[in-house]
Amino acid sequence: MSEQAQFHHIAAPDSRVLGAGWLAVIMVALTLCVANLYLGALNQDEGWYLYSARLVSEGKLPFVDFASTQGPVMAIVYSLGQPLVNAMGVAGGRLYTAMLGMFCFVIVAVLAYRHAPKSSAGSCALMAFTLAAVNVYQSYFFTIVKTYALAGSLIAAGFLMLSIRSGTWVGLRLFAAGLFFAMAAATRISAGVIIPIIFLLLLTESLQMKKARAHAYYILFAVGALTGLAVFLFPFWFLAPDAFRFGMFEYHSARSVGGLAQVLAYKAGFISRTVQAYFAGIGLLTVIFIMDKCTPLSSSIIPKCELMFTRTVTRGLWYSILAVTVIHFAAPFPYDDYQAMIYPVFAVALAVYSMKVLEGYAMPYRQSLLLSMTIIICILASFSSPVNEKWFVGERDRIWWPIKKESSLVNLHKAAVMTRSLAQESRELFTQDTYLAVESGMKVPHGMEMGPFCYYPDWPTSRAVQCHVLNREMMVDTILNSPATVAAVSGYGFAVKAPAIMPLESRDVSLLWKTLLSKYQLFRTVDGYGQAGTKLDILLKK
Repeated sequence: MSEQAQFHHIAAPDSRVLGAGWLAVIMVALTLCVANLYLGALNQDEGWYLYSARLVSEGKLPFVDFASTQGPVMAIVYSLGQPLVNAMGVAGGRLYTAMLGMFCFVIVAVLAYRHAPKSSAGSCALMAFTLAAVNVYQSYFFTIVKTYALAGSLIAAGFLMLSIRSGTWVGLRLFAAGLFFAMAAATRISAGVIIPIIFLLLLTESLQMKKARAHAYYILFAVGALTGLAVFLFPFWFLAPDAFRFGMFEYHSARSVGGLAQVLAYKAGFISRTVQAYFAGIGLLTVIFIMDKCTPLSSSIIPKCELMFTRTVTRGLWYSILAVTVIHFAAPFPYDDYQAMIYPVFAVALAVYSMKVLEGYAMPYRQSLLLSMTIIICILASFSSPVNEKWFVGERDRIWWPIKKESSLVNLHKAAVMTRSLAQESRELFTQDTYLAVESGMKVPHGMEMGPFCYYPDWPTSRAVQCHVLNREMMVDTILNSPATVAAVSGYGFAVKAPAIMPLESRDVSLLWKTLLSKYQLFRTVDGYGQAGTKLDILLKK
């Protein structure tokens, strides 16, 4: 046996080691998923996402019949999970999301397996799965009802289709890759930047190959992407151009955080929280990058020029990760959780890169050591995160951290049961907490589908009607004329001035509460309710 062959033999973990690793990470990943499903903090977006999906299941269309600030694919796909929501409420929506998230993690493992060196394919798949799934922050945002699990699955599926370039039906798979990326863009618009990146890479590849078949690759990819955009975006733009343009673009650019100091603080916060959430992956990338730069050329089994950015898919992964991150960072109001949709393919790119760099080091059992380190660090990081703290601890009271008596989901369910009982025959609930309407199986007045983000006090009525939201006069009229016998107002009710996402002025708050109390009277207050554990005032019609 040659020295290199012997080296490969002792470096790759055997099937028993890999099997034990897979068993450990799958158990941890499922534990995190179940914990986040039942104990994870509520998010206001969960309500209006699920409510939008219910409306689609009833035959209505986003932008055309109700307001939305995300692509229509989210509501369309989640409408297929409506039976789960009907049976389990918000928990059913989370279960549906968790299944999409696990599907994404499986695609990640397969994609990493295909792109690793043959001697490390199994290790690379396990490493990518571990980085993506054994992260409590990632697990949380791939379990609660957000766009990230769906968008992440579509992005990963697009790269998987792009990677299968042998055998029959290559053209069809490239078409499917373009279609999946277009669907991801129609789920979350920032994913749209991936399409031109991949198109240009395929075009460059075809020019280098100088073969007619290669030219068909980028053409078929472009046809798939254009087909997806035509099917999932064009009809909504055609039927409701003003609402579509506002919801998909203007709403996000109109957000404001104040002056330059506030902008810089939010940008710094985005970087800080992203590093905190993904420090295992980012830290590993830093170490591997340093190792790559220190690898002696003579000891590298794989030529140095092939370590990175040599294949279209590999380049596409890194370029897409960078481009999406830059777009998220440039957003007026950047949230670190935006990165959740792109992190799974970052796990693939990092795992492949790590295994290729490791090939250049003459270390016994190098793959086993890297895998063990990755698994241990990811598990330790997952159980030492602020996300876990929110499972059990409420909002801080001066120097005390009160233990939650029940999870946010249980608290929501109790409030929903009470609300539904008080409403009796009425099917409408006046509330900006759409997850309460979802949990109780009730509907909200038209124009309030987006919950806290439905109120645009200074807009002219004609524009508010076009975009299916409420201005000041329309909100007052809705309060007075809604047939709802019950109103429910949490800390997020009458609080947000859209589209800037600024606190509502006190004069508006006073006006709306005065109008509400002219029709309803306080029945009960529920503490520790919903997102951020605010109080919920339940009011009955006089």
